[in-house]
Amino acid sequence: MVPKAGLRPTGSIRLHPLLDMLNVRYLILRGEPLPGIQPLFAGADYWVVENPQRYRACSVPRSVQHVTDPQERLKRMADENFARGSGLRGIRP
Repeated sequence: MVPKAGLRPTGSIRLHPLLDMLNVRYLILRGEPLPGIQPLFAGADYWVVENPQRYRACSVPRSVQHVTDPQERLKRMADENFARGSGLRGIRP
């Protein structure tokens, strides 16, 4: 499966928004570079471009826990076993 991509008027590559959200930074493509695109690197049969639209601060947690009490939420986040890939969600009153 090949994700759908296109060109922006600025000459940069445009990816599906989901790939931007997943923080896809580099694309490695086969063949010759497209006209109007300046690749970061080009080899005999492939070229590399950077995705300027990626969400730089994006992360997808492995799990989410719903904790409504703000003190309990802070207590769990301060726990040394709190994994970086975890997420806590609360509802503001």
